Amino acid sequence: MDKNDPVLSQQTQVVARLVEHYSKVTVITGRVGEYQKHSNLTVIDSNWVVGKNFANALRFLYKAIPFLIKRRPQVIFSHMTEVQSFLISLFSNLLNIKHFLWYAHKSKSFYLQWNHILLDGIITSTPGSCPISSPKIHAIGQAVDINQFPFRNLGNLKLEKLIHIGRFDRSKNVSLIISEVGIARQRFPELFLTLIGAPSNSEEKKYSEAVIINAHNAVLDDWLNFKSSILRSEAPKILGQNDIFIHGYQGSIDKTLIEATLVGLPVVTINLEYHTEFGGWGSEDESQNSLAKQIEYLKSLTLERLSSELKARRDIAVEKHSLEKWIEKLITVLN
Repeated sequence: MDKNDPVLSQQTQVVARLVEHYSKVTVITGRVGEYQKHSNLTVIDSNWVVGKNFANALRFLYKAIPFLIKRRPQVIFSHMTEVQSFLISLFSNLLNIKHFLWYAHKSKSFYLQWNHILLDGIITSTPGSCPISSPKIHAIGQAVDINQFPFRNLGNLKLEKLIHIGRFDRSKNVSLIISEVGIARQRFPELFLTLIGAPSNSEEKKYSEAVIINAHNAVLDDWLNFKSSILRSEAPKILGQNDIFIHGYQGSIDKTLIEATLVGLPVVTINLEYHTEFGGWGSEDESQNSLAKQIEYLKSLTLERLSSELKARRDIAVEKHSLEKWIEKLITVLN
């Protein structure tokens, strides 16, 4: 519950919308920062510390179980918290409290498998964003506040500045992005790549440091720029200052893909879920396997054709992935 968190600030937006639909909302969270206060909102801090698994579990159960027993909530919505969902799943079952988990990852974790059995349902973004297929899976899109991501003026779209925003983790394939842009630069030397994001833990930090060292050793500094994490509130401005969003994660649809699409950036990605929702660039093989080929295809398009496609993709994003539509679908599932 911190609107300034570079990764999880969106959770405060979800809570702010949910309080409009329920007489009482209680949030049990791992960390409390700055968030919008509401008369019908109570926030409980479980002080979840990365790496302190046993102590975390005890503190969480100490806060959660008395609340469940005394208050008997109408429904539990666990947002991006598969471990915590698992910890209280038996209690929510015994107390006959409806319990749903938001899960949008390709990995089929131990906790997800048990949650699928014990919970009333799993809520995800797209059908391919959850590794389990069953009637208990509800796909409701991503939740992006479209008002924060106005469509840019496409008249100055030069397709030269590429941007990637996301965690600097191995799963994000940052090294692949750098390599593919390097290949594309053989034909288009004007391309410049900015990578924004920080590693999520100490192990991923080793990966990020190795990628940066390798990049510098290859003398790529003149067209490659690394920046640390940004506030989510800064994303619209930064996206609007660039020409192409490039992405190498092969899993669920990252929220940044939707945000870039709303702003009007062509999204170059190998993400199959994004291709299913919005389409790719070029032939099917090029769209799925080569970021460099997609860049080459984009460069071949007229501004008129590219603009028409980008506007159409924004319409899809608004229809399927806006925060307003997401909340409507979520409330329907929870009730």
